[in-house]
Amino acid sequence: MNKTAIICIALVTVCLIVSLSILTLPVEAQEPLNLTIKPDGSIEPNTDFTWLQRNGSTYTFIVDIFGTITVQKAGITIDGAGHTLQGNGIDTGQNSEIGILLGGPDLSQRECTAVLVKNLRIYNIPTGVFSVGGSNNSFIGNYFDKSSIEIQGNANGTGDLIKHNNFVNATVLFDYNPNGTDIITDNNFVNSTLYLALSNAPIVDKNYWSNYSAKYPNAKELDNSGIWDTPYVYGIFQGVTSSIDYHPLVNPITDFEILNFSIFPSATPTSTLLPTINTGAEPPQTEPFPTTIFTAVTLVVVLAVAAGLLIYLKKHRHYGASRYFSKC
Repeated sequence: MNKTAIICIALVTVCLIVSLSILTLPVEAQEPLNLTIKPDGSIEPNTDFTWLQRNGSTYTFIVDIFGTITVQKAGITIDGAGHTLQGNGIDTGQNSEIGILLGGPDLSQRECTAVLVKNLRIYNIPTGVFSVGGSNNSFIGNYFDKSSIEIQGNANGTGDLIKHNNFVNATVLFDYNPNGTDIITDNNFVNSTLYLALSNAPIVDKNYWSNYSAKYPNAKELDNSGIWDTPYVYGIFQGVTSSIDYHPLVNPITDFEILNFSIFPSATPTSTLLPTINTGAEPPQTEPFPTTIFTAVTLVVVLAVAAGLLIYLKKHRHYGASRYFSKC
């Protein structure tokens, strides 16, 4: 092997080692985006990229969002449109992540009312929705995955509606809600629990509970009605008088506006079958890997190989021609 070929091979080897080294470098963790819908309806921070599209009082997700949303404006609709609000899963008790905060960070700003959250998947956020002091809020057609709803009402509250949601490895907690009537109906609870803490018992009716068969093995369907003949007593906290789902559903709810939010648990009570989530377009900040660096390194390797081959072929051709003419 001549000297040129050896140099060419060495150059290609060095380029490959450099490229592999870059590929194994740790990628900086993505910073969460913290959006705020201000009392005047504006969105902060006001960036060049559109995260939420505003149409009157409706705010619609354009892409998946990694971060949180603080809502300071009453009477609005947040439409997830099948997208995901995702967090880091940090659970430290009082200082856990909050996905959607209804109200401001100060106690005086927390009475946020008549807010509708729908068609949104909230994933890996310990407190997916947190409402303090507000009332008459509705949560319809959402998918809570490793997340929860925590509602702390006030003396003048008119109650909240939780309907057509999937709760998977999640919790629903009502705390300090002395007045008003909260309604929890037509939801799927899969490996999920409902807690009451110093609260009036909400109306709980016609929900699907994944552990029902294990809890009531002798229950039967009532006259092909889709309802079990034995009421379901859900979790109680701090000795509050128990509340009962008198019409627990045999089968899970499937009537969702976002079809892939439907869930079909198997006969096993511990099943946590998840739907396929349409992640949509990625925001500019969510690039998981430095593809520009990878592309540049790949280009360098290709150019090095091409240059080396050209040099080698040129030398080889010149050497062969010299031998031929020397014999004439």
